Amino acid sequence: MKLSDPVIPEQLFPNVDLMAAALVAVREEEPVAGQAFRGCAVDGLRTEKLELRGCRLEGCRLTGSALRRASLTDVVLTRCDLSNLDLSDSSFERVRFEHCKLLGANFADCALTDTRFDGCTARFARFYQTLFRSAVFERCDLSSCSIQEAALRAVRLDECRLNGAELLHTPLKGIDLTTCEIDGMAVAIEDLKGLIVTPVQACGLAALMGLVIR
Repeated sequence: MKLSDPVIPEQLFPNVDLMAAALVAVREEEPVAGQAFRGCAVDGLRTEKLELRGCRLEGCRLTGSALRRASLTDVVLTRCDLSNLDLSDSSFERVRFEHCKLLGANFADCALTDTRFDGCTARFARFYQTLFRSAVFERCDLSSCSIQEAALRAVRLDECRLNGAELLHTPLKGIDLTTCEIDGMAVAIEDLKGLIVTPVQACGLAALMGLVIR
């Protein structure tokens, strides 16, 4: 599955105050556009309808913040700490998360289009009723994450950890987990139809159906 890459302007305006930029943009109902943020610490920011366009965030920290109903278009986030960040009801289009920390991040009711997670740690992240129009997870730790009542229209997972993850009430037809770790993954039996796994993984999932393999 090929994703469209973020379209980032060659010249970005350097900005060291992400919180101020966000608050001004929300107040003025204007997007934060064409800016580069590096090393910003924005803990506990609470705002809604923040719009980011054509931006780069590198080494930024937004732990415990709430950016509900945000809109991110053509954005690259690199080595950012987004632990416990509430991004519920947000939309993502041509967004790339590179080696970010997403522990407990909330993506409930989000729409992800052409969104890539590369080398991210997303343990305990929540994807409740999330719409995955086109998303790729590569070399990510999704252990103990929760994916419930989600729509996986186009999703690829390569070399990811899903140990202890919950994939409940989420149809898995066409999803390929053959390169992933899925020990202890919880999934509803009715959602297994069409899931692509290895023979060894299939034996582990058989226990969900009460089968005893000898």
